Amino acid sequence: TDVTVLVEDDLESDLGWNVVNDGSLSAGGWERGVPSNDSISVDDCSAPGADSDGSGSCWVTGNGNSSFGCEFDIDGGATQLTSPIYEVTNASASVGFSWWYDNTSANNTEYDDVFVIEISGDAGGSWSPLFSRSNGNSAQTGWSQESFLISDFVTVTSGLRLRFTASDDAPGSVVEAGVDAIRIT
Repeated sequence: TDVTVLVEDDLESDLGWNVVNDGSLSAGGWERGVPSNDSISVDDCSAPGADSDGSGSCWVTGNGNSSFGCEFDIDGGATQLTSPIYEVTNASASVGFSWWYDNTSANNTEYDDVFVIEISGDAGGSWSPLFSRSNGNSAQTGWSQESFLISDFVTVTSGLRLRFTASDDAPGSVVEAGVDAIRIT
């Protein structure tokens, strides 16, 4: 059967994404751009160093060339990234994306910082859990791809949205996250 691509967002341009950082976040909010690939960010702090699809840009937390420690990882709170509203009317549509999540560096053993991905079928009026990861090891495994049948989670009534929340709760640890290659088919 043929697959119809309804949305393909390689994140090279901002199509209406929204970032909200909680008041206690001191570093590491979501940023769209070409990921930093300096050795401190990538080797020591487990940042992605490149996007997933080779287009160049993606959304990453705390993007910057580190001059010391892990100065750009998520610190002290949560950062939330919400997609634009996607018009989806096909009941058999699927949503897919690439994700990066790592909280394994700096001897972190608590794994208390959870990467949460939610989906909304009413343009963000209400949210349902889609996927979560507490023990992220993307520095070892690389970018991961996920795909979900939308109707297994929500009924789309007024537009589809995705929400990605990454956090660093007490006790502090090194947390890096990324999102790329949004595709609705």
